[in-house]
Amino acid sequence: MWIILFIMLATIGELIYSPVLNAEEVRLIPTNQRGIYAAVSSFKFTGGDFISKLGIIIGGVLKPWEMSLLMAIILILGSILIIGSLFYSKARSQVNFE
Repeated sequence: MWIILFIMLATIGELIYSPVLNAEEVRLIPTNQRGIYAAVSSFKFTGGDFISKLGIIIGGVLKPWEMSLLMAIILILGSILIIGSLFYSKARSQVNFE
């Protein structure tokens, strides 16, 4: 019973979130670079799927603490890349190229 309720709630949330995300992406992406952004955007799902499947394979070989350490390294690296891209794009947009 509870799982059906939560699945319905998640579906409603996805129906609200997805169009807003797509509209904001279209608004923010420059028109001459939409193809590049679309390719990179689709890669995030493919790359995430690849990393998760690779993690299952590696998890069968490593000890639990080694797998935890590997996941921590991946999470820290991802956080650093996201923070770096946010601050790099802000600093880059403030530079006047004239």
